[in-house]
Amino acid sequence: MLDKSSMRYIGLILLILGFIFIYSINKKRFNRRTITGMEVFNSYEDSLTTRGGEGCLKVVAWCFILGGGSMILISLD
Repeated sequence: MLDKSSMRYIGLILLILGFIFIYSINKKRFNRRTITGMEVFNSYEDSLTTRGGEGCLKVVAWCFILGGGSMILISLD
C-alpha cells in the first residue's frame, strides 16, 4: 500500500495527464474542421481509425481523471 503523500502525487499526475489527453484530442478535432464546421478526412477508413482511436484515448483519459481524483480524495484522510 502506498503512503498518503505518494497517493497524492500519483493522483495529481494522473489527473493532469487525463486533462492533457482530453485537451489534445479536442484540439486535434478542432484543427480538422473546415470553415463550415465539417471534419475533413482523406477516406472513410481514415475517419473510422481516427475516431476510434480518439474514442479509446478519451476513455483512458477519463479513467485517469477519475482514478487520480479518487486517489487524491482517499489520501486526504
